[in-house]
Amino acid sequence: MKITRNRGLPPISNIESFIKVVELGSVSAAADDLSLTQSAVSRHVIDFERFINKSLLTRGATGLVINDEAKQLAAKLSLVLGDLNSLLSGVESGNSEKTIRISAPPIFCIHLFSKYCDQIQSLFGANVEITSKLGTPDLIEDDIDIAIINTPTSPANYVGELLMTTEYFPYVSRKLLGNRSPDSLDVFLTENLIDQRSLNDAWTVYFREKGIGRPPGIRTTFSIIDAALAAVVNNQGLAFIPEFAAKDFVANGTIIRLGATSYQSARSRYYLVASRSFSADPRYAQFHEWLKVIMTKTQA
Repeated sequence: MKITRNRGLPPISNIESFIKVVELGSVSAAADDLSLTQSAVSRHVIDFERFINKSLLTRGATGLVINDEAKQLAAKLSLVLGDLNSLLSGVESGNSEKTIRISAPPIFCIHLFSKYCDQIQSLFGANVEITSKLGTPDLIEDDIDIAIINTPTSPANYVGELLMTTEYFPYVSRKLLGNRSPDSLDVFLTENLIDQRSLNDAWTVYFREKGIGRPPGIRTTFSIIDAALAAVVNNQGLAFIPEFAAKDFVANGTIIRLGATSYQSARSRYYLVASRSFSADPRYAQFHEWLKVIMTKTQA
């Protein structure tokens, strides 16, 4: 981690880790309490010691030795950090000048958040910065308050909860379907099947469940859902799309859902997570409740 002395302060994550290690007496206990890895906490403490140019913890074969100076400093920093957290959270005033940073996969940014910018800003009473990101961001390193991540299991390093388990349905453009019935198997066997890297063997599983053997050759593969959706809209083939992403195109007659059979991947779980410092902010709970309502409406 790069230490930026020109700001006059070390990163808050370093201070938090130092305080917890002193309070709990070990790196492992601090890591569990902060929902971080032991290596991350160790790095934070080492960076903090480098910043103040002084070793406060003695690392030995029997564990950490914490001197009185370290205990006094941790106690003072804990008070300062508590005041700073109250100042920035805006709990008392219901308003905060701090920009709220949200990270989400492109599909959420394009099909949900872009439609509700005013509502999101109103919820937080602050400027909101939304970042489109694949994979799991590092909330501390990237300075992210809230993130939506696609992962098979609940993330261990953050405060989080399951937001939704996604069902994918096959869609085709109205032009490509032509006069064939949406329930016809012919369209599956004659048109290009578009694959997605995030949906492992989706077509193979889907064909097996429909009892029609293995799918024909897949000629196109995309890494993100929106690229596959764009290909469907542009008459390039069939692809699995979540209903909330396809809804607007279905409403205007551009694409059509094929049948009622869905594909559900073990990896298609979206979790809403927050940094430990922001998870106690009441606006996080409000955002979660608002998001559940919006998701219900878009999938109705």
